[in-house]
Amino acid sequence: MGGWLAATLRLVREVASSVPNVLFVLSVHDEAHLERTRFKPLPLLSALTTAAHWDIPVPGQTWFETSGGVSSQGADQDFGLWESKQWQKQLETKYPWENRTQRAFFRGHDWSASNAFTELLPTRPAEHCIKQHDISMSFGYRRWYAELSHGPLKDVLDVGLTGAPDFVKAQNPQQVYVRPVPLPDHAKHKYLLHLDGTAASNRLLKLLLMGSVVLKQDPVASVASDGK
Repeated sequence: MGGWLAATLRLVREVASSVPNVLFVLSVHDEAHLERTRFKPLPLLSALTTAAHWDIPVPGQTWFETSGGVSSQGADQDFGLWESKQWQKQLETKYPWENRTQRAFFRGHDWSASNAFTELLPTRPAEHCIKQHDISMSFGYRRWYAELSHGPLKDVLDVGLTGAPDFVKAQNPQQVYVRPVPLPDHAKHKYLLHLDGTAASNRLLKLLLMGSVVLKQDPVASVASDGK
């Protein structure tokens, strides 16, 4: 979150003169914090929010888009170029709509990358009340989509997982991983899946520039909070 924090502070500094006498609090969490059912509205700046939270999202990703996500560090990234009209026209010429594939496309990693890795410490006592799938749980829905794309929905889905840490691979030795795909090449497909990730998404804004239809998952965090 270092890049997001720096971007947020830069944004706050630039608008501070136009919003006098207001105290904001900056959240360092990778998730929304102020649940509407538990807290009153407070000026908390966060990396993301949901319909069930008061957190104020800050578009920090617009300030540090030179690198990709967790499992796409080698993929091309040039957000400033992608939003230009000239590049958009070139993309449309390179990948005309009628030539794009019909299957919904997704590439992304297969683990939650949360901070809950203390269960890996040899000194941590066993907790029998916690189910195995609740320990550093991977994105179950991403793996589910990947399985569907190789099974009953192979004609409508093209979902590939791009990597996982060694301890996750050891738990799922049968899992097959694929290479990340640069964002501009996502434009080969008419439909792009946006599945929840580890924190605030820097992928969604990019997908919306590819000229394809973006199919966005309803955030899991929002569903969980509404159920409390």
